[in-house]
Amino acid sequence: MRKYLFVILLIVIISFIGLSVYNNNIYTDENIYYEADINPEFNEEEIDRTFDEKYNLIVFGSEPEGISAAVAGARNGQKTLLIDERSRPGGLMTKGKLNTIDMNYNPDGKILNQGIFKEFYQELEGTSFNTETAEEVFLEIIAGEDNLTYINSAEYLEPLKESDELIGLATKESEGERAYYGQNFIDASTDADLARDVGVDYLVGMEDIGRPDEYQVATQVFELADVDWDEAKNHLNSDGNPNTGGDKRSLWGFSSEMSEYQPDDQRIDVRGLNVGRQEGDRVLINSIHLLDVDPLDKDSIESAKKLAEKELPSIVEHIKEEIPGFEDASLNQIAEELYIRESVHIKGLYTLTINDVRENRDFDDKIAFGSYPVDIQRTSIDNQGFVYNNPKKYSIPFRSLVPESIDNLLVVGRSASFDSLAHGSARVIPTGMATAEAAGIASRISIEEETGFHELAESEKLITELHKRLGAQGNYLDDFDYGFAGEDSKALDGIRFINSLGLLIGGYENQFNFDEKIETALFLRRLSHASARYFEKNNQDNKLETDLSYLESGELIDVDRLNRIYVEIFLNDTENLTGDEIFNSDFIDDWVLKYIEEEDYLSREVAYQIIKEFILEIEAKALS
Repeated sequence: MRKYLFVILLIVIISFIGLSVYNNNIYTDENIYYEADINPEFNEEEIDRTFDEKYNLIVFGSEPEGISAAVAGARNGQKTLLIDERSRPGGLMTKGKLNTIDMNYNPDGKILNQGIFKEFYQELEGTSFNTETAEEVFLEIIAGEDNLTYINSAEYLEPLKESDELIGLATKESEGERAYYGQNFIDASTDADLARDVGVDYLVGMEDIGRPDEYQVATQVFELADVDWDEAKNHLNSDGNPNTGGDKRSLWGFSSEMSEYQPDDQRIDVRGLNVGRQEGDRVLINSIHLLDVDPLDKDSIESAKKLAEKELPSIVEHIKEEIPGFEDASLNQIAEELYIRESVHIKGLYTLTINDVRENRDFDDKIAFGSYPVDIQRTSIDNQGFVYNNPKKYSIPFRSLVPESIDNLLVVGRSASFDSLAHGSARVIPTGMATAEAAGIASRISIEEETGFHELAESEKLITELHKRLGAQGNYLDDFDYGFAGEDSKALDGIRFINSLGLLIGGYENQFNFDEKIETALFLRRLSHASARYFEKNNQDNKLETDLSYLESGELIDVDRLNRIYVEIFLNDTENLTGDEIFNSDFIDDWVLKYIEEEDYLSREVAYQIIKEFILEIEAKALS
């Protein structure tokens, strides 16, 4: 009997060890890495500079994405430099104190992002984590790579170029100015500083949808001590509101309580509390919205930080008075850096669009997945922000990391080539770390094949090799095909047009109501906004200036009303209407004309198609 018990116990122990190795996804025979058998080489006679060190790969910026890229580069046999101006690694997670991760999940609930992100995530306390733990894990991961050199507190001076080719970085450090040579570069800085300095084209904020000088709000994260977690959690879980709640690590809610707070400055807005647990009775809170912060202006950022610090005592006092479990709370510390959601979007070989995200698109050159809702936080006092849609799953193409104008540089993180709306989903850290890992591996392949990233991006053979290595190193890149609302609609072009301008809002449930009848007032608002945004983003002065306000009402738009709008815009003669002028147009699709002739109303989707055709005809007439 004892013999059998011993055997059973041995089996249990072996199973537990095997399960631990599997769950931690740390080096096993299935993870294929590449030895350090490549070395940075260059013709000394062709380079008119002296370099202090030479590397295969230089990663600029120690955000989570930069760490992922550098670790991947080092594990794949490259002599790699990770360099940053910050004194500590982790960026947003450590200096910005954002301690809750926006996760990506499959429709079946499986975590989408594996590899280095999973390795990091499994060392945390949960989706909300101690920022001290995150910093420790980052330092351990960095220190574990023999091929990786990490330099912090290095003042970035300039990129070094030779015949328009990026060959190095110049920095100022404690021992003086230094120069580092690199074969390849990955820009993981928050604002694509290196890419912009070498002339990569980019757009700023939401100018790509005709809203220049608008960005998602910045946030000042702050820490409170002496919080009764259980009391706050139990209150949220019993308040009858399905949109609030809490668990061992996170709390979300208290919107009604916080809406009663009136800030002293109109540049501040306080929303419901997103609370992440720290050690003991400490919590970090993400709730302060700071408006009109220019993310590329240090003075604007510093001014916003001072504004938040001035307001915080009043906010904390309100929380103590109104929020259960926070009665004894005290302000413990303020994050060193603002949480800035958006700045630049570089122009890559391909720009991931909001239509790609909404339509759950899968790319042949995919390197990572996303599924987080398109959450665009408010951009101004007048724009409260929206959840535009909630994708099932989409992929990120390698081409979105490759700038158009330079061949040995990749850009990872929120400044990669995503349009401003797609960025609302793709900017989350798990997606960024996954794409960055792919970037580190791609650098190895490019050096092996003696080719630039442009050729790699266009090579089916090399993309297949990149997929192979990503899979061998713990990532999965399965093919998928999910449907989406409106995919069979004849008005899909119109739907895409409206969506590309940020005027299609479905929320978490993707309720676009394409078949719903549209009222005249809503049609005119959509037409006006679409016109303004389209011509603004295309730098054209062709705004729709016809006054149609006399038609606004709660009535549904019918053939007669649509005909009058058509005449007002294109014929400028409403005195002798016959009612069929629109049917003589030569630019509206035949199926649309047939639809409006047979129906006594317009559906939203057909309205979107008509709006698109109206605006493109206005543009065509202006250009003719």
